[in-house]
Amino acid sequence: VLANELKSSKAKIVYGELPEVKVDFIQFKQLLKNLFENALKFRGQDDPVIELDVQEMGNHFLFKVIDNGIGISKAYHESIFDVFGKIKEAAKANGTGVGLAVCKKIISNHDGRIWVESNGTGQGSVFCFTIPWSTETAEDGNISLRKEGFQPALTFKKLKLHM
Repeated sequence: VLANELKSSKAKIVYGELPEVKVDFIQFKQLLKNLFENALKFRGQDDPVIELDVQEMGNHFLFKVIDNGIGISKAYHESIFDVFGKIKEAAKANGTGVGLAVCKKIISNHDGRIWVESNGTGQGSVFCFTIPWSTETAEDGNISLRKEGFQPALTFKKLKLHM
């Protein structure tokens, strides 16, 4: 479904080298799907451009999903992550208002944090989130993750977002 939306909207997807991360595959795929769908749903007049940037920062990866969409007023930067937390510009858009709340929960499940940066209407948005890269090493040398269901390594090629 996302691939069709990307194609029909003439979206341009930009990304550089992407790391392997230790995450729950299904949840992480849902996270990126929600963020990409929002970038398409709240696009501006120009064809959408969505950039995925990842930087290693201390003991975590900092991910940024950057778009050239309608932007988000600072008044909504926190409330959009609440269930049914829609901005006024989204009132006409299809959706339930739970997508970003789901993203927040997914990131919380991964011991990370999520936030948005935007200079307001017409300025695009940058959704930032962190995923820790450090893991505990057991006495036998095996990697031990605190949460069950984590994949040992996920590469973005496996996500099949058709980027």
